[in-house]
Amino acid sequence: MSGAFPIASLQTQVASGALLADRCTWRMGGPAKWLFSPQNLDDLALWRRAWPSDIPVLLLGGGSNLLINDDGFDGVAVTLCGGLQRISFICADDQDARIEAEAGADTRALAHFARRNGLSGAEFLCGIPGSLGGALRMNAGAYGGQMRDIVATATLMDPDGALHTLDVDALGMRYRATSAPKDWLFVSAQFTLRRDDPEAIRQRMRVNNRKRTNAQPLAFPSAGSVFRNPPGHSAWRLIDQAGLRGHAIGAAQISEKHSNFFVNRGGARASDMRALIDLTRHQVKSVTGVDLTLEVGLVERHRLVTEPPLDAD
Repeated sequence: MSGAFPIASLQTQVASGALLADRCTWRMGGPAKWLFSPQNLDDLALWRRAWPSDIPVLLLGGGSNLLINDDGFDGVAVTLCGGLQRISFICADDQDARIEAEAGADTRALAHFARRNGLSGAEFLCGIPGSLGGALRMNAGAYGGQMRDIVATATLMDPDGALHTLDVDALGMRYRATSAPKDWLFVSAQFTLRRDDPEAIRQRMRVNNRKRTNAQPLAFPSAGSVFRNPPGHSAWRLIDQAGLRGHAIGAAQISEKHSNFFVNRGGARASDMRALIDLTRHQVKSVTGVDLTLEVGLVERHRLVTEPPLDAD
C-alpha cells in the first residue's frame, strides 16, 4: 500500500498503512493506504476539492458502525476525530443554552460537557460510542432520546468545500437516517439544551449506563446493534426466533446477552463476522419472512457497502 498522497499542500500530516482495526470498535480490519485526519476546516475543504475521483474514500468517523475487511482499504480513510473536536457555548438564557460541537467530538464528551454545565437533553448520548458526525448522519438514539430532539442546526461541507448550514427540519432526521446529501460531510452542529441541576443529570446518566451494562455485552468488542428494527418488530427477537442467539463462526459470535450485538471474542476475522451477518439475514428471512436491514456499513477493499443484497456471498 505504498505511494505518495495525491495532495501535497496540506498542513495535516497523512499516515500510510494505518491499521484500521485500531480505529473501529469491532477491532477488526486491515490497513488503509492512507489515513487523513484534518486538523482544520481549510485542510478538509482543500482535500474535498482536490481529491482524485478515481481513488476510493472511506469516512471512518469514530469507527463505531463499520465492519472493515481483513485486507484493509485501498484508498484514503478520513476521520475528523483527530482534530475537529471542539465543544463550546454559543449563548444561554435562564431556561436554555445553545452549544456547538465539531463533528469529530466524541458523543459521550458532548453528554458530559452538558452535564458539567447543568444542561439537560444529551443524557442519552452517554452510552453511545462514536463521533458526533456519525451520530448526526444516523440520527443516533437511545433510552427515549435521539439527535433530532436536541439539534438546532448542522453545518455540512459539500464536495467543493463549501459550507451549508441546515436547520433540523431541512436535515430530515428520522429513524437512523437523515435526508442530507450523502456526499456532504457533517462538520459541526449547534444543540439546544435545557438548564437543570447537574446532579439530577448525573443520576439520569447513571440510570442509562446501568441499563446499558445490564442489557449489552460490553466485555467484548462490538459495533452496537447490527440490524435496524424493522417496522413492528425488534431485530433481536427475530434473531432469537431464527434460533441464532449465541451462534458463532470462528471468534465472531452473536451475543448470548443481546442477540442484535455481534461480538469479537478475541482475534475474530472480519470475514467470519461478515459470514455471520449473511447467515443471520438468510435465516431470519427463511424463518420469519422479514428482511433485516443493516445498521452497520460493510467496508470492502475499494468501497463501503451500506446494504448488500440478501443473496450476497
